[in-house]
Amino acid sequence: MTQEMNPLLPADALHGNRLQCIQSRDWLGYLITFGSHQRLGAFLSIETELTNVEYWVVLASVWTGIEWLGPDRSTWEKLLFKSRPVNEAANMMSAQDKSALSALPDKIQIYRGQSDENHPIGYSWTTSKTVAEKFASHYQKRFTSGQWSQGDRPVVFRGIANRNSVLAFLNDREELEVLIHPRNVRSIKARVV
Repeated sequence: MTQEMNPLLPADALHGNRLQCIQSRDWLGYLITFGSHQRLGAFLSIETELTNVEYWVVLASVWTGIEWLGPDRSTWEKLLFKSRPVNEAANMMSAQDKSALSALPDKIQIYRGQSDENHPIGYSWTTSKTVAEKFASHYQKRFTSGQWSQGDRPVVFRGIANRNSVLAFLNDREELEVLIHPRNVRSIKARVV
């Protein structure tokens, strides 16, 4: 991959490290040379170079490093549900995460905390009501158009999902995260916290 193919490779001290990572296919090493807010762009610059297994492993690393989808929601929709075979998304999970997912019942109760019920419902849910409440409170202030806005009412959504609709179960941050498309969550109810 050359600089022309990858506009994210700067002509600074990191260039050599990044180029070496690309040449050795050390995709995770490449990504950690970027700040968390730059990793999605870095991922997009190497996406076509990745095998399906590499794609899901590296995408999991990018996903767990973000705090907010913000304006990138449509990009994430494409990456998670349309770009590669979803039946290979299990590669996002560690062995422990795969075991934890398979131990869940066929129908699982999941929760999602967010700053306001009028915002779009996202892909990140949890099996823990406490974790969802933490996120609802944490994101009461949200970043919009360069300004912190107040006035949102933090909410916790509760829903039911089939285990086989879960794209991935990720617990490396101890959040019992269920990655799922909101269209696969039924009986959604909201409670202001």
